[in-house]
Amino acid sequence: MSCRYGDYFGAAVDPADPTLVWVAGEYGTKAGWRTVVASVAFFENANLTASFSVQGGGTHTPPVLSFFSHGHRQSVALTATETTYRADPGSEWNITNPLEGSSTGERWFTDAVTSGFVDSPSVKMNLTYRHEYYVGVTTNSSRGGSVSLGPGWHLAGSVLTISAAELPGWGFIGWKGVGPGSYTGISNPVSLSIEGLITEEAVFYAGLSISVSRGGSVSFFYGNMTGRVLEGSNETIFVPAGTEVNFLETPSASYRFDVWTGGVLGPGSFVSLRVDSPLAVAASFSAEPQPLVATLSVSPASGQAPLNVSFACSGTGGALPYSFAWNFGDGSPTVSTGQVDHVYSKAGAFIATCTVTDSFGETVAKDVPITITAITPSGIGPPGFGENILTLFIVAAVAALGGVAAVYARKRRRRGAPPIR
Repeated sequence: MSCRYGDYFGAAVDPADPTLVWVAGEYGTKAGWRTVVASVAFFENANLTASFSVQGGGTHTPPVLSFFSHGHRQSVALTATETTYRADPGSEWNITNPLEGSSTGERWFTDAVTSGFVDSPSVKMNLTYRHEYYVGVTTNSSRGGSVSLGPGWHLAGSVLTISAAELPGWGFIGWKGVGPGSYTGISNPVSLSIEGLITEEAVFYAGLSISVSRGGSVSFFYGNMTGRVLEGSNETIFVPAGTEVNFLETPSASYRFDVWTGGVLGPGSFVSLRVDSPLAVAASFSAEPQPLVATLSVSPASGQAPLNVSFACSGTGGALPYSFAWNFGDGSPTVSTGQVDHVYSKAGAFIATCTVTDSFGETVAKDVPITITAITPSGIGPPGFGENILTLFIVAAVAALGGVAAVYARKRRRRGAPPIR
């Protein structure tokens, strides 16, 4: 194309890019003719329509929409009212997420898509941001148990219910909470009001089972805690993992301490144990040995032969079981029972002895006297004859001696011997 004074210019579409037009021109200057070449880009327009809202309130800045228009980046703050912006087709766009003012414990966040490309003539975005607080729910020991909900973000003003469950051998002690709306205590489950950054820790302690046999008690100590487990009972206490627990055994009267079993081994009266996981401890006591004593009873202890006598022998003290041996003192065989009947067939004084032996081989003997009298003749003469028979024998003996003396005297007279005076 020609212009006045010989100036001219020309234009043509770039064959590689239809949106680009090349322009060339020539014009005169004091220094001579000058040629200029330039490119001119032509753009189509697309519509970006956007708005936002916030759930949960709070103080925040509005989201910012960034996009390209006519090749230049544009940034605009969104409002609650839908607004349409001209954007270059195929260009990139993005919106702030989370909003400015958010932190590690508080945020305004949307789950909607907040970045992309202008890939259609009209792109519409209505974003809902949630005002959220971070709630950290943890345990003091993963070996001790679990919680129903892990750490995460939750809507401001909402109510969150959490629970804890201990593993076998462990005990749930309670919650330790920090932050607005948090909870500290033993309730389970528990509801939290989400009013700010919250941390909740479920505390689990290791179980320690303490068993005590009859015959004594066990006292335990750790930190500033003390307790006592009585004889013949079992108690489980829960202590923080890593706690050192001390034990002291105390025998009852007439009993002695034998041994510790379980997590603590040995005969020591005072022992210690570190509790890193659930454990069991047992204290065993036994009765102190008492002197072995034999006790006898007999019925009757005297009488005429033949006499049936009932004997009973028992033992106390020592160590069960007992064995028995009877010697009746009349030459009869030994009998090995505690209770026995024995017949004495002859008159005399006898010593019956019971020997008691315990399971340790200790022995003790106990004697009892038995008196047996002769049988009195019966059925001869009148009543009372038996009592006077010795007198009759004496009278008869005297009479016999008198007769012998008279015969001897007659024989002397016949021989002329002087009489016996």
